[in-house]
Amino acid sequence: AKRPKEIVWVGVMIAGLFFIALNLYWFFPVVSDLDRNIKEKQAETILRISGEINESLIAEENAIKEAGRAIAPLRLLLPVDQQKFLSEYLESNDSVLELALIGADGRQEYFLSKISQQDDSLFIDRSQDEEFIAAKEGGFYSNGLCGDNLKQFSPCISMAAAIGKGSEFSGALIARINPKKTAEIISQAKIGQRGLAYLADADGKILIRPDSFLENGKRGDAVSGLIKSGESFSFGEYEDEKRQSNYLAAAELARFGWFMAAEEPSSDLFKAKDSVTIIAISGVVLGAIFLTFAVWNTFSLVRTSKLLDRERQ
Repeated sequence: AKRPKEIVWVGVMIAGLFFIALNLYWFFPVVSDLDRNIKEKQAETILRISGEINESLIAEENAIKEAGRAIAPLRLLLPVDQQKFLSEYLESNDSVLELALIGADGRQEYFLSKISQQDDSLFIDRSQDEEFIAAKEGGFYSNGLCGDNLKQFSPCISMAAAIGKGSEFSGALIARINPKKTAEIISQAKIGQRGLAYLADADGKILIRPDSFLENGKRGDAVSGLIKSGESFSFGEYEDEKRQSNYLAAAELARFGWFMAAEEPSSDLFKAKDSVTIIAISGVVLGAIFLTFAVWNTFSLVRTSKLLDRERQ
């Protein structure tokens, strides 16, 4: 009478083993796919924002080039017309901090600034300035550095556009720019539910950050480590002062060696992965319970059957 029950419990035992194996077989590929999808999704977001930043920086460069072309015909007119043009351009462009008009001989003719005392001295020799030399030889110059006197305006871009070409070269227009559009893109960037985007230079120094950004030494070290790894796109993870794990990614921009970086709490990013892990662990535990119960009942039935056989004998 006990034999059919033994067969049933052996079947339950086999089913438990199959259930455990099925959960493990399902778990690893699903988690691997989730990891890949998470990285691809974050990479897609960062690359999209990086593209917007690159476009904004190119627009700033094109604006200075256009200003250099626009002032070229005014070089033949009275100085007051040139000064009026520079003043109006400075006032109408929020990003421009300073403007300097340099003559063909490298002498400064005009200097206008929103942030410092106006320099009325004319004919300062700037012929050896990197901006002037590069603009004269190549037509345009841009660099992500402006010198110590403007270090409080971070980031600051130095640009110079040639006025005329070849034999028609009549000077250069030099500008110091604080890219407001780039700052807007960073502050409005949405990285998941609680993520942040920010801009860093080639040394990992953070240049633009959102209003909710808090200084964090561990974050700075993690960003610097990613950037200095030499990869144009890289992922990492760090734990902040609150012992919260954060997932970090950085992508190199097309300008100035700058990097677009973004982070998101790992608990938000890997929520789906954690759910899958809990389901898989629950399945394995449930299968183990079935298996243990089946093994115990099977051996109990076998023992009972042996005792009954002895009694019959």
